[in-house]
Amino acid sequence: MVPPGPGGVPGRMPTRALGPTGYATAQPGTCVLPDSSRVKGELWLRYGKHPNLEVETDDGQKREYTPRQLAYFTIGPATFVPVDFVQNARSTDSTSITPVFAKVLEKGNIEVLRYSYTANVGGVRMSTLLLRQRGATTWAQLPEGGAMTSQKRLREVVGPLVADQPSYARILTTGRITIENLPEFLHSYNAYAAKQP
Repeated sequence: MVPPGPGGVPGRMPTRALGPTGYATAQPGTCVLPDSSRVKGELWLRYGKHPNLEVETDDGQKREYTPRQLAYFTIGPATFVPVDFVQNARSTDSTSITPVFAKVLEKGNIEVLRYSYTANVGGVRMSTLLLRQRGATTWAQLPEGGAMTSQKRLREVVGPLVADQPSYARILTTGRITIENLPEFLHSYNAYAAKQP
């Protein structure tokens, strides 16, 4: 994580509270709209009940985009995509679905995103891993942070995703894979699966 900057840069967007990107000030980046047009400038991701991306272009224009208005955006090497986040993963109520921006952690047979947000109670920063088989339309959710995701839940979600590679399925059952090292495990799986005939 990049530490907070010392303050706003003159002539640029001011310093903001630390966001899910890990930046306290606007950072150079590029937005890609659904029609593939690009907007470059200083980007600042604001999350919350109505997340948006604020952009100040090189010529000083200020714009705001919601998740529904962008195909994706990049800040440095990080890519963020819009995704529909289900506030209560057990709910089928469409009112609990919120369009948000999530950071791409892994592409391949298994896609992995991280959605970061501030909890309503106490303003604690939290994150959830979103996983799915390439081509699937729904995301499985695994909350990050301590005991929020049990070994049983982790095996229930990840087991079917790695079942086609017996060695990875076996490793998952040993209990050595935790929510903390899951992204690295899935990166290894994707790299191995890509080499298979």
